[in-house]
Amino acid sequence: MLKLSLNKVVLACMLFFPITTILQGMPIFNLINKTVIFLMVLLILIGCFIDKIEVVDLGLVILALGLSIYTFVISQGDFYNPNMVIYLGFWVIFFVYIKNQYASIMDVLEKNIFLLEAAVVVWNILVFISFFVESSYVSTWGGRYFQSFSNGEHRFASTCLLAFCLGWILYKKRNRRRYLLLLVIPFIGFFICGARTYIGVIIIYILALCFIELRNKKVFLFAGAFLLALAGWLIPLTPTGSKFLYTYSQAVESLDFWAAITNGRNLFWAVDLDAYSKLGSIDKFLGKGINYVYEINYYSGHGLIWAHNDFINLLLTSGLAGLFLYLYVFYLFIKVGVEKERDKAEKGSSAIKLTLFFFLAIWGINAMFNMVYTYTCSVLAVPFIFYTLTRKDKDGHYEIREND
Repeated sequence: MLKLSLNKVVLACMLFFPITTILQGMPIFNLINKTVIFLMVLLILIGCFIDKIEVVDLGLVILALGLSIYTFVISQGDFYNPNMVIYLGFWVIFFVYIKNQYASIMDVLEKNIFLLEAAVVVWNILVFISFFVESSYVSTWGGRYFQSFSNGEHRFASTCLLAFCLGWILYKKRNRRRYLLLLVIPFIGFFICGARTYIGVIIIYILALCFIELRNKKVFLFAGAFLLALAGWLIPLTPTGSKFLYTYSQAVESLDFWAAITNGRNLFWAVDLDAYSKLGSIDKFLGKGINYVYEINYYSGHGLIWAHNDFINLLLTSGLAGLFLYLYVFYLFIKVGVEKERDKAEKGSSAIKLTLFFFLAIWGINAMFNMVYTYTCSVLAVPFIFYTLTRKDKDGHYEIREND
């Protein structure tokens, strides 16, 4: 009973976090947002120990906390981003918890759809209101971009991702087409916020949902081709698409093709990896601290920025140990989630394999070109995205079966 109540509170924190995140730009709500994160972490840690925690899980949590403390202690000077201290620790603790409680959390979700509906509706209302507030827009990179009340385009985009997948779950549970309207605002949000990577994320996600909904392969291929063609025509007309074209036109004159395409990412990735290769053995294994990636990029002339890549960022800040923890708990979540949700008869299904490919692509493109573990809403979206792509129908079968 205690575990169910705790899971319900954790779920409520997850559902309402995109609301506190878009309000984060307001002073008082910034404190509320941090309080929600603290409460969620506290409850997750309590939940890990209510049941008899496995030795491996306990070891992962201890290693993550220890590594976070280590990277904090060895960092010199003022912190360029103090939140960097907690990102890896939260990722590990969250996925250790969610892999063990995934089925229970989703069961609580299905029994408390009113919480889901309230969260999605409130988020949509707040963002709709913010469309008419001047401070919700920022002029930069040759255009004007929307960030709602969040005070950050990528932060807002991460809430759109979470709101979109929650809205899709709500639509499937209510089974009424009017709930599709709740997907409109987060969908539009991707194209007006200027966060270019999320365009790729949402396109892959929608293709995955089409694959699930459209059972016939030919219909899916036709619909997919149509959607991609439509996206290719519409995206350049949107603020986010215009930002891509602007940065490409600015960069192509002085940079090579790939540097122009990645907005210079491949250039500072090369600098970052070169810096990592020159570290000592201990620093390669445990990282050089949370400031190091910023300093390397700053002194190489690329600005005071992080790596915009989960894997490189982790190597520099937390070393091979941090990268291993990041990937291992993510792998455990997928492994446990598939084993618990999959029917034995469907074990070798190519449809399920393709759906898992979509899931990994959604995570991978974001982790590679933007970063996932540093945006809490993107982290929280992972299990919900997984759920939308692997959910079962009322008879206990996968909605994705071999297409006709």
